[in-house]
Amino acid sequence: MQNGKPVVILVHPKAIERDAILTQFETWTAGSLHFVRVGSSAEAMDAIEELKENPDLGADPNSWLMACIAVPSLGDFSGKAHLSAITENYPAAIKVFITSDNATAVPDGYSRIVIDADTLDKQFKSLFEAWEPPDPWVYMEGSAETRRAREYQDALYASGKRYTFNETGNPNITVRVKEEDLGENPPVSELYARICQFPQSQRKPQGYPYDLVVVGGGPSGLAAALSAGLLELDTLVLEAYVLGGTAATSINLIENYPGFPHGLSGNRLAGLVLQQISNQKIGGIDWMPLLRAHSLRREDDGRYRIFLDPEGDEWVSAGVVILACGQSPGRLKIEDESDRRFAGNIHHVALRSHKERERGKDIVIVGGGDSAGEAALMFSAPGQARVVTLVSRDPFREYMNPRLMRKVIKSRVVTREGYEVARFIGDDNFNLKKVEIKKKNKAGEVVDVREVSAMSTYILIGGKPQTEWLQSSGIYLEQGRIPTDVHLSSDERGRFQENYRRDVFTFETSLPGVFAVGDVRSKSFRRVAQAVGQGAAVIASVEEYLRKEGGNVLAPSKSGANRVFGPVEEL
Repeated sequence: MQNGKPVVILVHPKAIERDAILTQFETWTAGSLHFVRVGSSAEAMDAIEELKENPDLGADPNSWLMACIAVPSLGDFSGKAHLSAITENYPAAIKVFITSDNATAVPDGYSRIVIDADTLDKQFKSLFEAWEPPDPWVYMEGSAETRRAREYQDALYASGKRYTFNETGNPNITVRVKEEDLGENPPVSELYARICQFPQSQRKPQGYPYDLVVVGGGPSGLAAALSAGLLELDTLVLEAYVLGGTAATSINLIENYPGFPHGLSGNRLAGLVLQQISNQKIGGIDWMPLLRAHSLRREDDGRYRIFLDPEGDEWVSAGVVILACGQSPGRLKIEDESDRRFAGNIHHVALRSHKERERGKDIVIVGGGDSAGEAALMFSAPGQARVVTLVSRDPFREYMNPRLMRKVIKSRVVTREGYEVARFIGDDNFNLKKVEIKKKNKAGEVVDVREVSAMSTYILIGGKPQTEWLQSSGIYLEQGRIPTDVHLSSDERGRFQENYRRDVFTFETSLPGVFAVGDVRSKSFRRVAQAVGQGAAVIASVEEYLRKEGGNVLAPSKSGANRVFGPVEEL
């Protein structure tokens, strides 16, 4: 059974217009679907023949061709004729017309897409849920109206995984992934762990001597892996959650990335990098999904051991380490044991797929940055949440984009600047009902307390660097972040020069051969374009390090790095 992302074909006779339409489709579906643009049904059939050769899809297009989209008519172009010519061969595909509004009639058997940026994601999700692929990756049965079922469907759509849902009315949802039975109502995280598809790689034996281990699969880690693969470094990427890092789970589109004028989702960016690795046939990159690094230790031979469990029973070996471990979501100080009873109503990520579950509810968003502002606008759009209250301890102008701030202030969002969350209030069944907020004066005295109705709370207050696991490694940390090169203190640089008889390389930490890039690095701005640039640039420093130390830290192997940087064999 194959599990490539569902394919959607856009048929449009005018190249410029179909490119513009496709850009919007790709932006708002966040990489969950694979789009193909063609000018006619004949081109579509040729494209389908090529896709049959893709091992991630399989030879039967009926199992992966989700939808065919066209305008009804344009000059002598008949969308109906072109779509019919495709779906005669592949009847499982949904036929869709692009119309200017919801009032325009479409023929029986056709669905509709209205190009509206606020609803495109919902429209595609509806098409995805209506599709019944003959070879699903996931099978579910129960009541599709339950909250748990909607969460499963959100996760499957975000990941682009084919599924079939058998409606039985049972509130308990049975889930099966491939041939593995997950039982009734498994945690969404367990389903995600089963469906999260990383590039195929062969699991190496315990302690396999990698040239390079990249800890983190966000934008900087993926860029580093791509560049390392081009150098034929035997590379491993460790990722504890999802490829794309926090960018892939952020509500914000990446609007400052060069070459994408309409914005780009983190999910889509990660997919493009993986596609680039695949298209260029870059080998030598292994992936360990959903595994977290627990500690780091320098060995006597100058190599590093990264432990993957608290007991130290499982580990990987690295000649060079790149730390691209990013940030974890920020949490409120009051989120202690007493408030975890409302954990099902308190969230630290807001995605566009979450709009449906908050429809008609009162919700509170905590935070004063761009993510909080974007979430507030999304949930307060017409037909979504009933009341959205945005609570920020600091004035919006300190952290929020000015243009976004003006939109929030003009919207129907209820803003509470200068307030912080005091406690969560709920019923005996662990349902959140209210959030108590308080305001303090400059002397720290409470001057106002009020209760805000809330069935859900989204805490979007930035994050903290994921460096706790490095506390015993010997790496110098500064307020949880990792200083590198010129940002190391003069004392640390002096110790480095004395111990290793050289100056520190660019992006290098206080440990030789350990580099840091992205959000985890001191003095980094939280910009995806900068993170990608650092991930690509750090490989130049890795090269410098290996040219100096390669013979000492590279294990004898047949890797390209060992042939280039290893010791010269005597004749």
